[in-house]
Amino acid sequence: MTDVLIVGAGPAGLLLASELRLAGVDTVVVERHAQRPGFCRGFNLNAPRPGPAGTARSR
Repeated sequence: MTDVLIVGAGPAGLLLASELRLAGVDTVVVERHAQRPGFCRGFNLNAPRPGPAGTARSR
């Protein structure tokens, strides 16, 4: 039985699947496309740095 279904095999989905598997959670990853795209899907995964009192500051 699958505990978690992850939709999207991009960097975030694959990382989540890996971490869950290490924790003993049975996961299934589904992806719409049969082949990798010709571009980097993790380009915009940079989170903003926290500013004063937990607010995000601009770069």
